[in-house]
Amino acid sequence: MPSNDQLKTDITATADDLGVPVPDLDGQSNAQMTEILKNLKEAKAEAEAKAEAEAEAKRPEFYVAEGRAVTSKRGILSDGAEIRVADLSGGKPALTALLKIGAVAKG
Repeated sequence: MPSNDQLKTDITATADDLGVPVPDLDGQSNAQMTEILKNLKEAKAEAEAKAEAEAEAKRPEFYVAEGRAVTSKRGILSDGAEIRVADLSGGKPALTALLKIGAVAKG
């Protein structure tokens, strides 16, 4: 079981990451602080999942896949960048080919 000092440090860091006030830890037992940290970590995981879902919802119709780059008329587009048919000299067939090889994803 982590020490009280370690728990206080972890609770403070997690609360700061969430942007919530740090709970009063004076007089709290190790078990109580462990429960507080567990609840904060659950809230942090939920917030991260929500942010990820929102980011996916905002994705354009076609975008460059993660870890990939595509050379286009607008220059080199890196992962996450929107790509349109007009950006490719090959037009729609080129976009279809990029989708097949996984360089472009559909949002």
